[in-house]
Amino acid sequence: MNDVFARAKREEIDRVMELIRKRVEWMDEKGIRQWNVTDYLSVYPRSLFEDYVRKGWLYVLKDESGAIKAAAALLDRDPRWPEKRDKAFYVHHLASDLSFPGAGRAFLRECEQLAEREGREYLRLDCDVDNVFLNEYYEGMGYEKDGVCVDGPYTGSRRTKKLDRQ
Repeated sequence: MNDVFARAKREEIDRVMELIRKRVEWMDEKGIRQWNVTDYLSVYPRSLFEDYVRKGWLYVLKDESGAIKAAAALLDRDPRWPEKRDKAFYVHHLASDLSFPGAGRAFLRECEQLAEREGREYLRLDCDVDNVFLNEYYEGMGYEKDGVCVDGPYTGSRRTKKLDRQ
């Protein structure tokens, strides 16, 4: 497997947005309540992702043909974690393509490796407290419960993974 993990380019934003749109549809199909019940694409418009690209915060995992398998933003700070001032990356908008099983897991492993290379101690993310599927998924990858956040109608389960810096 010759995947490439890199900062997203401006010309890839539409493909990232389509990936997110497909995940919203998938959540509807599976009865998972997360992005599909929070008007996600209006709250987080294309212009936000353009800003992420300008700042170097949006990352993609691509296969050898250039197909985007997964994408997310990696932020230095997160208002959902106001008390945290340590060295961490905060993962936002993680979406993976369903036609590439394991892409989300591979993407998070790449994020962990990048964080370690940059001297980060933690990788943090959140998901809806009622989203059993994602909570179990993140738990299985070593992301431990680390409180709750509230953002409008969204109540999230915060999760932290301590990185093995060597």
